[in-house]
Amino acid sequence: MVFFFAIKCSWYNKEVSQIKQTRFSITALIYKHPLRWGLAAAFVVVAILYVLAFAPKNIIFSYSGSNCTRQYLLFPQLLTPSDNENYEVTLTDPIEIFHYPIMTKSLCVSAKQSPKGLEENVSVAPFGGIVAKKTYVIVPEVTPSVSNTPLLKPIPATKPIDLPLSHPDSLHAYSIASGDRTAPCESIQKVLRCEVDTLALPQGADVEITINRYFRQNKVATVVQERVTVLEAARVVDSSVKENQVLYNKPREFSVSLDKVLKKASMELVRKDGDKEVVVASSVSFDQTNVVLKVENEQEMVRSSSYILKVTSVEADDGSGLDDAFHVPFTLSGGPKVSSVSVGSHDVALNASIQLTFDQPIKADGDIRQFVSITGATAAITKTSDRTVQVALQNTGRCVGFSIAVKKGIMSESEVAATDDWSFNSRTRCATSETIGYSVRGRPIVAYTYGNGATTYLFTGAIHGNELSSNYTMKNWMADLEANPSRIPSAARVIVIPAVSPDGVASANRLNASGVNLNRNFPTSNWTQNIITSGGEQAGGGGSAAASEPETRALMSFSSRVAPRLVTTHHSSGSLVNSNDVGISITAGQDYARLAGYRFIPNSATTGTFGFEMTGTYEDWLLERGTAAILIELNTDTGNHYARNKSALWAMLNK
Repeated sequence: MVFFFAIKCSWYNKEVSQIKQTRFSITALIYKHPLRWGLAAAFVVVAILYVLAFAPKNIIFSYSGSNCTRQYLLFPQLLTPSDNENYEVTLTDPIEIFHYPIMTKSLCVSAKQSPKGLEENVSVAPFGGIVAKKTYVIVPEVTPSVSNTPLLKPIPATKPIDLPLSHPDSLHAYSIASGDRTAPCESIQKVLRCEVDTLALPQGADVEITINRYFRQNKVATVVQERVTVLEAARVVDSSVKENQVLYNKPREFSVSLDKVLKKASMELVRKDGDKEVVVASSVSFDQTNVVLKVENEQEMVRSSSYILKVTSVEADDGSGLDDAFHVPFTLSGGPKVSSVSVGSHDVALNASIQLTFDQPIKADGDIRQFVSITGATAAITKTSDRTVQVALQNTGRCVGFSIAVKKGIMSESEVAATDDWSFNSRTRCATSETIGYSVRGRPIVAYTYGNGATTYLFTGAIHGNELSSNYTMKNWMADLEANPSRIPSAARVIVIPAVSPDGVASANRLNASGVNLNRNFPTSNWTQNIITSGGEQAGGGGSAAASEPETRALMSFSSRVAPRLVTTHHSSGSLVNSNDVGISITAGQDYARLAGYRFIPNSATTGTFGFEMTGTYEDWLLERGTAAILIELNTDTGNHYARNKSALWAMLNK
């Protein structure tokens, strides 16, 4: 480097020395010449012209202009621009003779890199030498700046953002970025317009925004970095049709309301045709916060078809839009259909008034009985409202099956006829009920009877009121008997007393309202007033006397009257079955235990199993009367254990 610098300096000193010698020679010649004063004047004029022609000239480099200067230069083909890593020089506007350029009228400079803001020299000279060299000083304007002021308030996510530029800039490209998304910005005079809609900014959130400057696709600077708030999305607050609604008329107009004043809106209605969506011809208008869609052709609204009302896009005055397209599926009804029946498939009261409810108003004129009928029973049929028909049973027996039918053709108030027949099958209640007595507090003790056979099977629950699982299990046993009367053997009569101690069930108390353990109050040979329980001795727990309690007397009287072949009493908790060892009780108990997954113990093992003597029990009272009985200890005090006991209960009816 030192070597080349020395050569360059030597060349420069040589050139300067030659110029000085030439000047001294010309000066000497002028002084010797007779017309020395004229020559001197001419020399001065030539010098001035030289200075004017070849003195350095400033070019103000603009970020938005062509950056050219008017400059007449002879023989441009011979002129060579100087090398500059930041700027390129171009001679333009040539004057030609016979297609040969003899002069140019302009000189232009263009940037090779983004300007750094420093002055730099460029020049042109014949063959790149120093003779007749013209130098230009490039003075860049101040680098354009971008104002972040519009980002200091909430910005829209759906329309461009205009950011002020300090002065126009067509030299650079700009972009806006958030997260991993980038969108272009366009420089328009002193405004930078950025297309933010492609950034998919989350409406109502705070996000980081950057504005970047590029030169020839290379990033040169981040000019803005700001945490901004995106405007809350516009939201639909009301719609003339609701999600999954069934419309019974044929609307020609649909509307939605939003929470912001609108600038743009688009909405469409489509009909579902299998997997396809068919667009319904319509027109859309909006006013303030409301968007209205009008169906052009009523025939396009097809009965018994599914539709979707779609608000596909909106732009509010503040620039916000929807977070997602708003879709409302709905259905256009067919003719009237029965939407509900007030009774189930069985256990209907003998004098029940059955109500049929239609999914839409039905036509008022005409006799409703031409469309609604009943078979298997007698009933009065009347239209009770625009949507309901009453079928009142008359003189119907127990366990009688019947069918209610509605013929197709019944008309809606919209003049649409049902296209399908409808029918409903049910059965009157099979059970009979009997109040066999009352509790201390006057609550009825009810027995329910199923079947008409000669052999009676008696099932009881909740002789202890806190053993609620026995009450739940018996109620589910009753529901199963009612639902499946054909499963009851023809020779069997099934009687269920779900709550022997209704006062105890009401208060979840093991004792009755008098504080007596009912299953220690029966008049057995071993009855005692003071009893032993798992909690120790209980004074007076057996009652003031044997059969002192009304619940005990009611069960004794009823049991004696119906003379059951087998009695099952349900208690909790222990997961075991205990027989009283009379007649079929042992085999019945063993089968029950096997089917329910419980442990079986005979009567002889009762005291050893429980650890104390059971006195005055219902099972022992039955034993002394020669009636077979089994006691079932369910696995918990609460809960419904019917599923576990179901097969065992049905099996008892064949003993």
